[in-house]
Amino acid sequence: MGRAAPQTTRSPDSRLIQMPYFACNVSAFAVCGHKSTWHQSGRSVSGLQGTFVSSPKCPTSPQVPSSDTPRCKQGAGRLNLSPRQTPWKQAMVRTPLLRTAASLAPAPVAWHEYALQEDWYGEYESASEFGPVRAKVEGELPKELRGGIFVRNGPGNFDRGGARYNHIIDGDGFILQVAFPKDGCEEFEVMGRFIKTETFLKEEALGRVCSRSPFGTQRQGIFALQNIMDSKLKNCANTHVLHWGGKLLSLFESGLPYHMEAATLRTCGPETFGGELKAGTAATLGLPALDSLLGFGDAVTAHPHVDQKRNRLLMWSQKKKVVDGALAFIVTEWDQQWLPRARVAFDMPAGAAPHDFAFTDSFYIWAENRIELTGPALARYLLGQLGPAEAIEIDADLPTRIHLVTRSDSSEAEQLVVETPPWFAIHHSHASEVETEDGGKMITLYSAGWDRRGLNKNGPRFLAAWGGKVPDFDFIPTTYYWKTTIKVKNSNAQLLEHRVHPGLEHTNIDHPHVHPAQEGGSAGTYAYMTYSNSDDLASPPVGWLRLNLQTGDTSLWETPSKGGCFTQEPVVVPKADSDGAWILGIVSDHRRDATCLCVLDGDSIEQGPLLQG
Repeated sequence: MGRAAPQTTRSPDSRLIQMPYFACNVSAFAVCGHKSTWHQSGRSVSGLQGTFVSSPKCPTSPQVPSSDTPRCKQGAGRLNLSPRQTPWKQAMVRTPLLRTAASLAPAPVAWHEYALQEDWYGEYESASEFGPVRAKVEGELPKELRGGIFVRNGPGNFDRGGARYNHIIDGDGFILQVAFPKDGCEEFEVMGRFIKTETFLKEEALGRVCSRSPFGTQRQGIFALQNIMDSKLKNCANTHVLHWGGKLLSLFESGLPYHMEAATLRTCGPETFGGELKAGTAATLGLPALDSLLGFGDAVTAHPHVDQKRNRLLMWSQKKKVVDGALAFIVTEWDQQWLPRARVAFDMPAGAAPHDFAFTDSFYIWAENRIELTGPALARYLLGQLGPAEAIEIDADLPTRIHLVTRSDSSEAEQLVVETPPWFAIHHSHASEVETEDGGKMITLYSAGWDRRGLNKNGPRFLAAWGGKVPDFDFIPTTYYWKTTIKVKNSNAQLLEHRVHPGLEHTNIDHPHVHPAQEGGSAGTYAYMTYSNSDDLASPPVGWLRLNLQTGDTSLWETPSKGGCFTQEPVVVPKADSDGAWILGIVSDHRRDATCLCVLDGDSIEQGPLLQG
């Protein structure tokens, strides 16, 4: 008999939304595509299985929900701060059903049946610092979350001196922290801070942009001439947040991480890992003295991963070799005392560094998108006319390359390369490794990315559809969940399968994650991710989805259709007494100018956030 068709379990009533709201006295702020982390009692879990962090949008004018705002169903707990009229007095509220698009007139422009453009456009407004403030929780928290800390970072400031930044990814990093109660009491502590990098402080003092950013935000007017031949890029510290070995780091893949004081979110400065790395443009001429004179340095991945089996943080740095164009990689495995337990160095002949990576017991794995900094575009960058990311072009006709580099406790590493049909890899949930009967290894890489149609839709310019004030889903490609299987034996690698994962052939997703203990090992059981729609269309994320990796069955919880609510990247926190997980994530509600932190049971994600109504 053939394999049963995958099944989808949906929310019992998708009109209902249950969420813990907290209203903060700051401007609206939301980040889609940036990272969360959780840390508790010395153990870490995150969007990349590292820690527990998130920075949601907080309203400018907090208000107690009125009779036409959403209703919370039964569950475990919710978080709420009261309106400005009663300064930070804790108040719990009940909220009724969300209005749907049918109640709005005239009919606004919509992305298909899933989201209204006017709601999405309101998501990207600059934030202000706040707190710490107390927020009340109703109900009993799961024991695994007590005493933990949820953190998130992402772009939080999008303008300077009245001028809007050229691209949202150029936004200044903002970090939000929610400290969960330790003893079952009813209060959380919440605060939000900007990551005060050297350039942020300078631009804040001068009231204008005075640097160059990767996606084209740079000096204007009489200061524009200073962009010419200036290769130093602003470190926005806005892409991922990590807690490991007692350090809280805010990461940005074009520079060094920034060290934050975990208790206060005070910015301590760039993290050089004991002086091993240097701040500066990620390039090298092979001559340390000349590199120092030109301001060349190192860039650290914004997506490190934690190997729970070996209790190591896997992190890599890279820089462009100017002479031959290759990327010089160094991968380091750090223990909890920040001592290097393994390190390998190798060159990757790639135009630009991959955004993410994965690992197994035997390999580090990268998917190389075929992008290059072409001669004419490089000239425009050096002349101050483009940012470096704007100068990168995608070649949709070339195969994507999968690089497998052997893990070793010595400095030697073997690199295997396998080509797949053209696609564009964005994020990886994990990779698995299984021994085969003939002594080989079966490696499977699980990824979020665009197909060949998406490459053509985006065009040659790198992340062009994400430019401007907000990402525009009229131009953004649909993102699918991919499964790539490779057979490795005797230093040879062969592609066996590359396809959208069964059960999600028509589903737009992003930011997939698995249980931390399953990353890098066997195939795993479930993957969790944001959900947009199941119609092969591009639209904002409006729910969370669980995929059974063995059967292709899915479970789904989604916010009301066209309800003005958007979901962000999930964080997977293991349960103590089973191999299940709690799913934590942010929902931003544009119409109420508010944000909520949701907790869902990963075993029954379709039931929605666990809150008491």
